[in-house]
Amino acid sequence: MGYRVTVHALGQTAAMNASRSSLLLFVCEYLLYFSGMVVLPRTTFVVRILWVKLFWIYCTNSTDSAVSTHANSRQELQIPPILSRAKPALSSNSNSAKSDMRSAPSTNTSQLEYYLRKRDYTGAITFLEFKPDPDQTGNVELWVAYCAFHRGDYKKALHIYQQLYKNHADMKNLAVNIACCYFYLGMYEESKEFLQNAPTSGLKTRLNFHLSHKLRDETALMEYHQQLQDILADQLSLAAIHYLRAHYQEAINIYKRLLLQNRRRRSSLFASSTRGSHNCEGFFLSPTSGLPLSRATSESSPRWPRLSGHEIAPAGDVPRGLRLENLALNVYVALCYYKLDYYDVSQEVLGLYLNQYPDSVIATNLKACNTFRLYNGAAAENEIRSIIDQSANVGFGYDLVKHNLVVFREGEGAMQVFPSLVDVVPEARLNLVIHYLKNDDSKEAFELLKDLQPALPQEYILKGVVNAALGQDLNSPEHIKTAEECFHLVGSSASECDTIHGRQCMAAAFFLAGQFEEVLVYLTSVKSYLHSGNSRRK
Repeated sequence: MGYRVTVHALGQTAAMNASRSSLLLFVCEYLLYFSGMVVLPRTTFVVRILWVKLFWIYCTNSTDSAVSTHANSRQELQIPPILSRAKPALSSNSNSAKSDMRSAPSTNTSQLEYYLRKRDYTGAITFLEFKPDPDQTGNVELWVAYCAFHRGDYKKALHIYQQLYKNHADMKNLAVNIACCYFYLGMYEESKEFLQNAPTSGLKTRLNFHLSHKLRDETALMEYHQQLQDILADQLSLAAIHYLRAHYQEAINIYKRLLLQNRRRRSSLFASSTRGSHNCEGFFLSPTSGLPLSRATSESSPRWPRLSGHEIAPAGDVPRGLRLENLALNVYVALCYYKLDYYDVSQEVLGLYLNQYPDSVIATNLKACNTFRLYNGAAAENEIRSIIDQSANVGFGYDLVKHNLVVFREGEGAMQVFPSLVDVVPEARLNLVIHYLKNDDSKEAFELLKDLQPALPQEYILKGVVNAALGQDLNSPEHIKTAEECFHLVGSSASECDTIHGRQCMAAAFFLAGQFEEVLVYLTSVKSYLHSGNSRRK
């Protein structure tokens, strides 16, 4: 084995020398040819280019093979003779790669910070688990739980916090962190119960505020609302509740005010930095505290792509003067504009965030939802394809992407996806109901909705459609009356009475009541908006 390697290496050396001589000759001819001193036939010139190229590639690949074989000769392993390279070993980005390696810190603390800056929580967890500091075991476990939470692995974060709580119940923030994990797992009762053990803090108030909304406790909601302060985290929580209660304009007003405040503070920081007051080096910003948009409500038409979730975006490598910008606020503003049917405006605002973080699952998903409304499902699927593998590997947003792919494909694979996501993704239940209705299975659709207490216009509309279909199938006046009430509630509400859906609902209510002249009045008022080009996805 060793002998063959030596001969092989010597053969490659001779070949390389021959190649270099041929290459030198070719270069000389090349210079003379283009200077006009030597005239070569064009075919000869091209053939020599190809010959030297092929010969050089062969020698380079064979040399790589020789080195690999020689390195493994003592282990007597059979190595493939040629390693086919799809790209050069040294690319034009090699210098930047070296600079990234130089910028990667060497100490444990700065290495962890390096991963957090890159939002690489998987890499941070791997680093923490395989290079723990024996003197700071507790801190390592806390950091692993922190990274697991921001990665979207709430079960793992909860398990770590629970183990720490058993041994260190007095450790600061453990109880409220456990309650947060329960909240994001949808275990609201458990979260509320455990939160009672947590000391008073701003995060405890915000979490109770959101729990009151989830548990429909209006009295407690108003109580905790009064405890919120005029600080960033509390105002973000208030805006999130406005969003979840379909008060989108109120949420937009808060987000815009916060963005304006950040802009003013950033301007003052830059003014100070020009006088040498600040050091504009890379600085890591802790994720925004408080509870951003959690399990969001339904969308604004019968098929609802799942929009939000929660994504806390670190600032990354940004100068200190820029770290107050809070770019994620633009995502929240875009979500609100989507809900208000301003899809083009939503897309424009969203671009501010995607330019900085193009790999964001939540932002890319929202962009796909806007595309779905503006164009079609095929175009939306093209937008979301870039994050399919990422969401599957990371776990964060995977259910949301999987759900929306079915919507974009007009219900293809609905029975394989929607049933498992019921009560995980709220829109999954509603879209499964629509799937049953399209397949004339009004009984199954009714079973899914009978225990649902509608809170949004879209839920009232869908409940009305299901009851109307079932009432006709069973000739049941009771179901017909329920459908009429649902449609009338939507059509007469202050927020929906002047919308297309609102007037359609009033027309449906009058139709079921037998008042056909009123039906014509309402349908005529929206006729111009419902021509064939706009009839899709109604």
